[in-house]
Amino acid sequence: AGLALIILGIILFIEEVKIVSHGFLTVGGIISFFFGGLMLVDTVDPELRVSLSVLITMVVMVTVLAVVVGWLVIRAQRNRPFVGKEGLVGKTAEVRHPDLVYIDGALWKARSHTGEALDIGGNVEVVSVDKLTLVVKKANA
Repeated sequence: AGLALIILGIILFIEEVKIVSHGFLTVGGIISFFFGGLMLVDTVDPELRVSLSVLITMVVMVTVLAVVVGWLVIRAQRNRPFVGKEGLVGKTAEVRHPDLVYIDGALWKARSHTGEALDIGGNVEVVSVDKLTLVVKKANA
């Protein structure tokens, strides 16, 4: 039964990668791994016997690894996108021509979200992206 619980714990760890469970499968895997190991501490078969210190060390290491990976995933999800359409929204661009702006080393077609003319040399903020045209507004300076 102890060996079966350890195998179940490993299966739960693998399934956490494939199924979005927000860490519940990992917690179940850690618990299963721990109780499976506990059953093997005082077993009658000496080949299956596990040291309690080894068990606790392994459970702590797996738990720390799961917490660190979870923290890194959460931190990555909170970051603002920096590529694609989503990465342009909110950035400031310089108007180079009445319908062209310079942003991130490239010239883009642009139009004002209100329909007014853009001032050459002025700064604008990207509001949205419509196909290959940036929709902008005057930047608050």
